[in-house]
Amino acid sequence: MTRTVVASLLFGAMMIAVAKAQTVTPPPAPAKNKAADSLDALIGAALANDADVKLARAKVQLAEAELARARQTVTHRVVALDSSVREQKKAIATAETGLQLVTAAYQKGSAPLGDVLPYREKLETAQAKLASLETELKLLTETEKRATQHVDWSVDLKAADLSHYPQAKALIVRGKLSAFMKTSGPIPDRIRKALDKPVKLGPKDSKITFEQALEIFKKDAQLDVPVRNEFRVAPVTSLGEELPVGAWLQLFADSNSELRLLVREYGLLVSKKELAPPDAITVGDFWKQRPEKKQ
Repeated sequence: MTRTVVASLLFGAMMIAVAKAQTVTPPPAPAKNKAADSLDALIGAALANDADVKLARAKVQLAEAELARARQTVTHRVVALDSSVREQKKAIATAETGLQLVTAAYQKGSAPLGDVLPYREKLETAQAKLASLETELKLLTETEKRATQHVDWSVDLKAADLSHYPQAKALIVRGKLSAFMKTSGPIPDRIRKALDKPVKLGPKDSKITFEQALEIFKKDAQLDVPVRNEFRVAPVTSLGEELPVGAWLQLFADSNSELRLLVREYGLLVSKKELAPPDAITVGDFWKQRPEKKQ
């Protein structure tokens, strides 16, 4: 009995010791963790209240708003330009049809030249507007727009290096940029004065060659400038009335679809369409220009 009691007491003591060991409280966290948490809190409070941080955050929000506005503006411009280009192409097609019809009527003798010139003017205006719209659209969409934006259209483009501006160079090759070019000098000034002078080319319905017309222009309009002729120009039918020299030259151009009458600093160049210098201005565009008045 005594041994049984002793064994029971020992077993009970062991169980109590095991229970105490299982309920031992873990050691407290190191003091440095508390310090790190406190530092993070201080930094967070400083970032939330610092004036420079608040200003920088406001700038970021403003920049994001500006970016969204700029994207919306560019999107609207591209959509509007694309729509305008499509509409302008339709206008050109209509103008071309009208010019063809009235030109055919004029060639048959059922319409005067005065009916042809407004249609030609309308077509040229529509083509110039289309070129302007297409250029603006390309500046917005092509990767090389930064280089092109540096072109100063107010300067004489003949002296500009266009190798870095493919859009402008392409427009010149297509003859769309000639209206922006300026040709000046004593001979171009004489040509400009002569273009406005009215002359008469023979009796009505008579055939007038380009050479005969030049002689009349020289005599009656003082168009005494060098003419370099590289194209066989077909004759035109005289209207029997006075017209400005510029209008007569337009008539020659209308009657010869491959002809290009160009103003150069040395005089007039009569050339085939595909052989015309890319930087040359046509007589028609030159006639529309008006020299700037000297202050």
